[in-house]
Amino acid sequence: MRITLPDCCLVVLVGASSAGKSTFAARHFAPTEVLSSDRFRAQLRDDPNDQSATSDAFESLNFIARKRLLARRLTVVDATSVHPRDRRQLIALARKCRAPAVALVLDLPEAACQKRNAARTDRCFGPEVVSSHIQALRRSIGGLQQEGFLHQFHLRSEEEVNAVVIERRPGSLASQDGGHSPGMRARCFAGLQRLLPRHALTRAIGRLAACESPWIKRPFIDMFSALYAVDLSEAARPNRADYRSFNDFFTRALRPDARPLPADPLALACPADGAISQSGPIQENCLLQAKGVRYSLDSLAGDLGEGFNGGRFAVIYLAPRNYHRVHAPSAGALAAARAIPGDLFAVNAATESAMQGLFCRNQRLVCRLRTERGDLLIALIGALIAGCITTPWAGPQTPYRQVETCQPNLPLRRGQELGRFQLGSTVILCTPPETADLNELPPGRPVRMGEAIGRWL
Repeated sequence: MRITLPDCCLVVLVGASSAGKSTFAARHFAPTEVLSSDRFRAQLRDDPNDQSATSDAFESLNFIARKRLLARRLTVVDATSVHPRDRRQLIALARKCRAPAVALVLDLPEAACQKRNAARTDRCFGPEVVSSHIQALRRSIGGLQQEGFLHQFHLRSEEEVNAVVIERRPGSLASQDGGHSPGMRARCFAGLQRLLPRHALTRAIGRLAACESPWIKRPFIDMFSALYAVDLSEAARPNRADYRSFNDFFTRALRPDARPLPADPLALACPADGAISQSGPIQENCLLQAKGVRYSLDSLAGDLGEGFNGGRFAVIYLAPRNYHRVHAPSAGALAAARAIPGDLFAVNAATESAMQGLFCRNQRLVCRLRTERGDLLIALIGALIAGCITTPWAGPQTPYRQVETCQPNLPLRRGQELGRFQLGSTVILCTPPETADLNELPPGRPVRMGEAIGRWL
């Protein structure tokens, strides 16, 4: 894995005791760049294992980290940092110093960590400490983006750790793709959303949308249809009065002949109606969110995103008037699905340009589809008022309270429903390198579910 870091950022090494954080830091960073909690304990008590010195050690560590960041120096924190509370103060420090925070996660198998721990002569920690660290890490790992880390890089084996190459570039992570700076209107819109009770607002509107009272559903449906010029001619139920609730109307099914699939059996079918927001190559494990704004596949999908670096991606924005069911682009089996809790910011061009890692901040359902020719990744991204993602199979139910991964091994035909939004949002499709390719899909291009947007090679 190639990791690019700016001249000034706060790098937080996250991992259990004996995961190899100090060895990693010594290999890739200068000694003056690394602030080790063990070293500060040793300086204060002459013993790196004296836990009574932890509070004072971190006070000293944070003081030095602040001075370095204000001097625009890259700073590495070498501590376990497996609990959100451990990382919270570091994120706050990075924000105060206007420096991006990057998480480098060493999530090695427990057996490897226990073996190292047993062989150490400088530690007296028992195996239960390592187990506790690993459990805490895996409970919280899905929320790193929501905590405020601009990027996270997840290393899951000794081979991955040894293969890391770190590059330095001038400037910030946000400006490495053309010096993008969002406009004042976009920044204000993003800032306003931060003030809103986003989850509470989404739940309140969700209850109204689910209401079956004619006094609520009829004006709601009629007003929405007029406002967004909703076309029901392709719907299985073209009469607005036939819907039980606004949700029933919004997630309406289409006629069986409304979205024919490609005749070519190797064609990849578009998973949803909408318009292309962005598309292109997956480079250095990163995708393009907007001009000058990138996010990592690891932050979006975790280990479900493995194997797609060097492939291609397409982001499909579903407007309110669109058909809001998501379908399998190819025949295969749903090998894994992960529900990731998160925020509910609006997904549109303004927010995408102004908010780093938007898709990685929001609540989402990430699905990995296994086919005879290779795997596909489909991510359903929730949004403000559009937080509810439902599935026709026994999947996790929104709102997601914790990271939950299941392995349904559910056979799917090409074009079979994978999930649906109850007040639209965004779908991200990723294809693997060498075995599949996507068509040229310029931003703004309308797409329809079922049309050929790529092909197995």
